[in-house]
Amino acid sequence: MLILDKIDAQNLDCYILNDYPTTCGLCGAQTDFEDITDKIQLHQCLDESCGYKFITEEDEHCF
Repeated sequence: MLILDKIDAQNLDCYILNDYPTTCGLCGAQTDFEDITDKIQLHQCLDESCGYKFITEEDEHCF
């Protein structure tokens, strides 16, 4: 699981959630995620060579 401590969400890219599974915005690999709130998730790419971290949100108001 991801660790939310020491993550500055203001400095992460934000994507809008949709009906499709979320994949890495850089390499397209699957991601692991944790819910930050009921509408916001913190994702991390499962490809060890990538490791990209980003936020997803249900509505149009990304950070």
